[in-house]
Amino acid sequence: MVADHEGRFTFCSTGAVGKTEKQQVFDDSVLAMFTSKPLDRFPDDSHLVAGPDFNLSSNVLVPYCGVHLTNEQARFNMHLKLAHNSVTKAISSLKRRFPSLSSTLEVEGPNVKLPTYFAAYVVLYNICLDKNDLPDDPLFEATQEFNSAQLKTSSTASAAALQKRDLLCKQLELSEKEGVCFV
Repeated sequence: MVADHEGRFTFCSTGAVGKTEKQQVFDDSVLAMFTSKPLDRFPDDSHLVAGPDFNLSSNVLVPYCGVHLTNEQARFNMHLKLAHNSVTKAISSLKRRFPSLSSTLEVEGPNVKLPTYFAAYVVLYNICLDKNDLPDDPLFEATQEFNSAQLKTSSTASAAALQKRDLLCKQLELSEKEGVCFV
């Protein structure tokens, strides 16, 4: 699932039912194909923000991992986490809006497809946001800590992806020295 900074879902892959690793779901989605052709889908050198269970690529930024991070890398991870939290909050809000998503959907009949129901919930959720029809309960502040999952940068991340993340990390340091907000 991909959400923008306002919590609106901009991409939803519903093909993997059951427990599947996030990276595998991503690799099997059309979104992975989009990231392989960045000029078509990622203008102005834009990118997706993902957690540590994903592989770094030119259009998918993930946090630095390890215990010996520089101050700049730790600061970059903090800002990346803030940006990534919009997805976590959006998913939490979606589950509050449609509580049946948090439990097993009881569906009868052999022709019913759960991924279709899930996609419908996402569309309805976005319509509710467009109409400013928000639930009464306060937004659940999801705090998803990036764990120390090992990132496979040596085998999967290109030199360009590593360079892009390092450049953004340096730009963050410079912008903070100049008093500019960066997320």
